[in-house]
Amino acid sequence: MNWILGILGIWIVVEPFLPFSVSVSKWLLVLSGLVIAVLAFWPKGKEGDGWSAGGDSAPTDRSSMSGMGSGGMGGSSMGGSGSMRDSGDAQ
Repeated sequence: MNWILGILGIWIVVEPFLPFSVSVSKWLLVLSGLVIAVLAFWPKGKEGDGWSAGGDSAPTDRSSMSGMGSGGMGGSSMGGSGSMRDSGDAQ
């Protein structure tokens, strides 16, 4: 569906340079805008999305991101080297 929006974007850029009358040009741009609006709000195919434009999966993204801050890649490497020093000092 993104390729359709890309083609419509190119059409909107090129259309003013084509030899159409002012009234035809106006209606072509109005029609293009309507198609873009319908495609932007078209359901993505997931159940329960409804008329959302993004297909929100934010709760799963937030939970994985919150794990990164408290014990993710940066925290585990720092904690791992610190714990090795602690265990080395204890022996």
